[in-house]
Order: sequence, then C-alpha cells, then structure tokens
Amino acid sequence: QEEAYAALCEGYIKLQNTYAQEDRIQPQDFHEFTDECGNLLDGLLPAFNQWLYLKQPGYEILQNTKEAMDRFASFLKVASTYYHTSVAYFDDDLILSILCLDPSRRIREVTDRCGTTVFFSATLLPQVYFERMFALKEDDLFLSIPSPFNSNHLLILHWPLP
Repeated sequence: QEEAYAALCEGYIKLQNTYAQEDRIQPQDFHEFTDECGNLLDGLLPAFNQWLYLKQPGYEILQNTKEAMDRFASFLKVASTYYHTSVAYFDDDLILSILCLDPSRRIREVTDRCGTTVFFSATLLPQVYFERMFALKEDDLFLSIPSPFNSNHLLILHWPLP
C-alpha cells in the first residue's frame, strides 16, 4: 500500500509540475492522472477496509480518510468514463469542468442490469430525442399516454424581470 500511495503522490506532483511549467493542463493529462488514481485507489481501498475492520488505533481518522477516498473514487469514475472534460483557467485558478453531454451509454449500462425500467415524466417529448437519450433498443417499448389532468387548469408562475 505504501507503493500505491507513493505512486498516487508522484502522479499528482507530475500533474502539478506540468501546470507549473506550462501554465496549462491538457485534458488528456488529466485523464491519464485520473486513470492512474483509479488503479491506485483500487489497491489502497482494501487495505483501508481491513484496517477499519480490525479497529486498530487511529481507525477513526482512517474512517474519515476512507470516506473521502470513496468519494474521490466515485469522482474518478465519472471523470474518466462517459463525460466530456475541459480544463480552463481564470487568472491563476485552474477550473475543471466535467459535463455529461450524452448520458445514454451510462443509462444503458444501468438499465441493462434491470428486468424492467420505467421512465416517468410529463415531458418525454420529442420521442426520438428520449429514445436516443435513454439508449433504447428497437424492441424497447416507448409508451406515451395522454395526461389525466385537464389542460385548462395549467398555471404558469414567473418572477417579473427587474
């Protein structure tokens, strides 16, 4: 585990040095770093789990650290897979944007694990858009039923513009 932690620190320092030298981090460099971090966390998390299970002295601190590592691992999964990542700079600050431009692949992965999935909304139109967004297959059923509510009872509220 010490080697994994050292490698994690080394990857971070490498990314930090790239930023210091070039005043930029390319999205590809960030993705390489997140991939490395994910692999290293896979090695570290079992050790943390074992330590917490044994409740060795100092385990309370490690429990907080493990929770942070779990959140970081979730972030890495999002950052390194199905999302568009861009790196921007504002003055001396690095701004990292992770945008989900097309969730269809991830949605399909989740729905494939289920026998049946029901997406329920008042606004699943246009149908073609949502078929693509939910990565529906040809044999998937898309059912649209009329609203049971009287359309004359529509109420729109808005704040007046200043």
